Amino acid sequence: MSVESYKRVLKTKSSLVSTHTVESLMERGVIIVGSADTVREKLAACHADVGLGYFLGMFQIASMPHDLTIASMERFAKDVMPAAMALEGPGKWEPDLAAVPTQAAE
Repeated sequence: MSVESYKRVLKTKSSLVSTHTVESLMERGVIIVGSADTVREKLAACHADVGLGYFLGMFQIASMPHDLTIASMERFAKDVMPAAMALEGPGKWEPDLAAVPTQAAE
């Protein structure tokens, strides 16, 4: 999905538009939007910083047509996923084990 497409989608989400712009979300690393090269680079940077264990992609937003959603998913699978799956190592982030709960909340 292009940045322009994402901007149009966010216009339908008044709660996001009132406090965030696409640019501010991109700058904060909340969302990754762009070409396959951009997405690969951003995912590699995220992995280098914190390590990627799981990735949750959002390819359909608001009233985006089915054919565009499928095309976005197929581009990701073909042009981004192989590079993301080839990332190695745990990344730099390590949890503070003293702060991690040892049992589920009751």
